[in-house]
Amino acid sequence: MRRTVEWFAWGCLLCSATAWADPDDTLSLVVGAGLMRDDNLFRTVDERRTSDEIRSLIFGVRLDKEYSLQRFKVNATMTDYRYRDNDYMNYMGQNLNAAWAWKLSPSLYGNLSTGRVKSLNSFTDYVAQEPERRKNIRTTSTSRFDVEWEALGPLHLISAISHYNQKNSELFIQDDNFSARIGEAGIKYVTSAQSSVALVQRRTDGQYARQANPATGLDASFSQNDTEVRATWNPTVKTNVSGRLAHIDRSSDNFPERNFSGNVGSVDLNWGLTEKVDLLFNLRRDLSAYQEVRNPAASYSSFYTSEMFSFSPVWKMTEKTRLKLRWSRENRDYEGTVVNNDPMRRDKLRYSGASLEWEPRKSINVSFDYLRQSRDSSESIRNFTDNIYNLSVILNF
Repeated sequence: MRRTVEWFAWGCLLCSATAWADPDDTLSLVVGAGLMRDDNLFRTVDERRTSDEIRSLIFGVRLDKEYSLQRFKVNATMTDYRYRDNDYMNYMGQNLNAAWAWKLSPSLYGNLSTGRVKSLNSFTDYVAQEPERRKNIRTTSTSRFDVEWEALGPLHLISAISHYNQKNSELFIQDDNFSARIGEAGIKYVTSAQSSVALVQRRTDGQYARQANPATGLDASFSQNDTEVRATWNPTVKTNVSGRLAHIDRSSDNFPERNFSGNVGSVDLNWGLTEKVDLLFNLRRDLSAYQEVRNPAASYSSFYTSEMFSFSPVWKMTEKTRLKLRWSRENRDYEGTVVNNDPMRRDKLRYSGASLEWEPRKSINVSFDYLRQSRDSSESIRNFTDNIYNLSVILNF
């Protein structure tokens, strides 16, 4: 199913670019370059920190084409990353996305989409002491088909099927290679102001690229059931609120100690304070699998709970310049099996930064970004602070 959906989506998009190319097409080429300075590349404690300078070259294609009731979009970008000192880290990143927003009638419509992302695993979570294992490239592929039917005026029926695949180039036990099939169905109510509330039931069946191992407690497969309520509210033209509340229940097929369940959710507020100032707030709680090897002498985790708050004001200084600020805090509590009263790991992560963007023309974007991030962990070896400076120029043709 995944291959069929993926190739069909890409075929539709590529055919649309060839068959309907004309002066009115929204087709553009993207080229760019970036220069980044990272003063703690591997996110280690201060006495072991390594800094580096990373140069990047970007090339991409974007297409946004409407044809009758249909809309086709392609966004494909390749980025070549080159490290000045740690050149064994050099790699080619990918971000490929294609989507067909299909419509059979004004009341029956949906999306067929596929995507592929190739990027470096974050050293916030991935640790490797050997240089030859540090370059751990993660490739994720997604395919999705969804349907929405306005069955009774404001009452909509929704459903979707999708496939997800994750593969790491190096061993990453805590977040290992796996694939998942996902199906969901629900009901949605939409008001005349386009506010909405939906109730969705979702089922996920996952398969790891490994065999079940009683010695390590690492399973070969899992299943997960989510019951979710999600809503959007548009109280004014300048204000948008969206939220999600769900209960998830994940079961390991062979090792019950890996099971976990609980409530998760998020609230996002985008408030246009004035014509030039927007305020963005985000509050989020998640449960994520993080499986450590079974250890008879020490506690080991199966998942972690993440609670995060972020605040991001945006100031449109002029028609061509804007300033974005970011401030966020995240607490992670790792849960699993307690052995010999050994306490479980607790992390506090902090992020703060700023981004200045300048668009002298619609086809030119220049940005300078700064990000400071840090972690205070109950396992002191995991503590770090990091400063990242990035300058980029993007051209659209």
